Amino acid sequence: MDKTSELALQSKNNPYVRNSFIHENREFILQFSSFVCKRQLDWTNDDELSVAIIAFNEAIDSYNISLGKDFINYAKIVIKNRLIDYFRKESKHRYVPIDVDVDEEVYR
Repeated sequence: MDKTSELALQSKNNPYVRNSFIHENREFILQFSSFVCKRQLDWTNDDELSVAIIAFNEAIDSYNISLGKDFINYAKIVIKNRLIDYFRKESKHRYVPIDVDVDEEVYR
């Protein structure tokens, strides 16, 4: 078991270790999220990074070493899936109806 997977397991039961583990992996979260989004993300402006950090936290909770997966690869899957869900949700709100002036005489 690699060090990252071991820390992920320790993070499940210890909030201090979890916070430290998430903080240590901020660069990984930023780089992978930027890769998925196909653009450079910024911690101060992009909601995608909030989604990614929540997904990373979720990956810590649901990680199971007995499945034989490396934690980082597992976290990538969870982050990618959550970002895809976020994109789908946001695409529903992308189109805003435009008020069009209609000549009322035509409809009388």
